[in-house]
Amino acid sequence: MKHPEAFKLLSDSVPTMNNIDEVLTYFEHTYIRGRRIRDRGEHYRPVLLPAETWNQMLAIADDAARTNSICDGWHYSLQSLLQCTHTTMWRLLDCLHMDCTKKTTFLHAVVLANHPAENRYRILHERVQRAVKTYGQTDVLTYLRAIAHLSFS
Repeated sequence: MKHPEAFKLLSDSVPTMNNIDEVLTYFEHTYIRGRRIRDRGEHYRPVLLPAETWNQMLAIADDAARTNSICDGWHYSLQSLLQCTHTTMWRLLDCLHMDCTKKTTFLHAVVLANHPAENRYRILHERVQRAVKTYGQTDVLTYLRAIAHLSFS
């Protein structure tokens, strides 16, 4: 099933809420179909973020990383190290050295001991992989609800 068809099924099943149409329109224009071209019937402009950039189903099947959250986490930790938005080059280098030392220490701790947080992510990763393997065996809404309700517990 193609993304527009699955989105239509999903949007038809959404309960009535204030401003839900605006949210659905935003997602449709940004991720699914793009905006309709005026006076061109069923022709649409390209989407802002094509499925190749956000659909991680193939990454799961290939056992690859699903997100770039590691980059976001590193950026956040660097900001907390710097404790300012504009810094000197020397302060940046000192902070990068401190960050490298911190990451090396963490890596040694993970290698020497089985880190419980890592087990949580491994278990969740296995659950996601099992769910992705069931794609096509049930209807799309059941599959999407199963993916949406995966958790650590």
